[in-house]
Amino acid sequence: MIGDVSLRPGPYRVVLVDDQPELIALARRMFEHAAFDVVATSSPIGVGALIKRHDPDVVVLDVSMPGLDGESLARLSIRRERPLPVVFWSALPETEPATDRAAHCERDVRILKGSPLPQLVATAERMIRLAADRVSLRIDATRDFASPTGRGADTLQR
Repeated sequence: MIGDVSLRPGPYRVVLVDDQPELIALARRMFEHAAFDVVATSSPIGVGALIKRHDPDVVVLDVSMPGLDGESLARLSIRRERPLPVVFWSALPETEPATDRAAHCERDVRILKGSPLPQLVATAERMIRLAADRVSLRIDATRDFASPTGRGADTLQR
């Protein structure tokens, strides 16, 4: 792992959290067919520990679950360890403007449960790649700035 995100070539790891076991089973099969390692739970309780133990590349969260909604779970538990891309999987259409949501969670995306499951998998893969690209850019910028001959250091000397 480099920085905040795993840069392993694969298989990617996903944690699925949904209170409907039948949806977990369908999504699990689709992710496994795409060569993901899958850990799934039907309860939001203990997800933080599950993430620590399994070190996923992405988390797929149901938005509406009894006890703790997906957005609160992401804010309170998932992001405590490291920034992690989250795909919010919702049966309800989006009610919050994208600009408001982007202000507090740039690593997230929302997808409707009625969408085809291959789209859910493709979205998770895209989020993993985007997170890895962000880490690579930060690492490159840090190297350039820290290097005595790097562009950042040269700029400071001029």
